[in-house]
Amino acid sequence: MDQLMKTKLKMAHGVTMLVVFAMMIVALKAAFDSHNLKTPPIPNMYTLHSWIGLTAAVLFGLQWISGLTVFLFPIAGPKLRANLLPFHQYYGSCIFGLVIAASWMGLLEKSIWAISDYSSKTGEGILVNVLGLMILFFGLGVTFMLSKFDKTNKEL
Repeated sequence: MDQLMKTKLKMAHGVTMLVVFAMMIVALKAAFDSHNLKTPPIPNMYTLHSWIGLTAAVLFGLQWISGLTVFLFPIAGPKLRANLLPFHQYYGSCIFGLVIAASWMGLLEKSIWAISDYSSKTGEGILVNVLGLMILFFGLGVTFMLSKFDKTNKEL
């Protein structure tokens, strides 16, 4: 792959992740506001969903900053970038897995707490389950595509 194409792909990846980061900040603000502004306020960070979600958010932020500084605007030399790439790919996949898990837990929490007849398989409950399956298939598709990338070319 020529260097110009590689640079364009890095830029597209970086911009996409920046948009995701901005959306994540908005989502976190909305989540905390929905708890803090309710009367009476609901405690924050008391469920596994919130712990995993915030962990994924923090790790994503760190991953984005490290990817920006090491790969997009390289402050490290080519050898260090080549050595760090497998870790960047691995941690990116792990963060993606955390996001999938947090999404499922959030769907389940909301379903159990907000849908009074969730166990009777109403339309709303089925919609939540279908959404959960769509997240599953999205995750499977992304991880499949990631497994198909050529990892032999270590030129950065």
